[in-house]
Amino acid sequence: MRVPPEKKISVLIKTATDQTESIIAAQIDAIKFLTRASEIKYGRDVKKPPSSGSGVGNGVEVYVPLKGIIDIEKEMERLNKELVKLENDIMRSERKLGNEDFLNKAPKDVVEREKKALEESISARERLKSLLDSLKV
Repeated sequence: MRVPPEKKISVLIKTATDQTESIIAAQIDAIKFLTRASEIKYGRDVKKPPSSGSGVGNGVEVYVPLKGIIDIEKEMERLNKELVKLENDIMRSERKLGNEDFLNKAPKDVVEREKKALEESISARERLKSLLDSLKV
């Protein structure tokens, strides 16, 4: 999300178990130092705030509220531009892979590379859509 490294952030961590909560409590100073967070809240009752970045780990969901940290409108514009590019890449790959001449004449490694590029583009599109959804208020 291109958060400037000098910005102080808040981190919210939703835990799934008492054990995970204990681990976070024991490591809170290290987490604060590594994230440069001004504030960390954690527990089972943590809710995802609007316009926040998020990540999921083993037994945790991590949220970083982005309002006031980044220009959300600009970030959404940037992500939408990337999404349009990915959509074009996907359509191009699907056209190639749907062309019998390409499939019959191109070397196997070229066809496999195109299939892999298509899979990666589809996966990236889903990640971008998820990011865009997380920024919506």
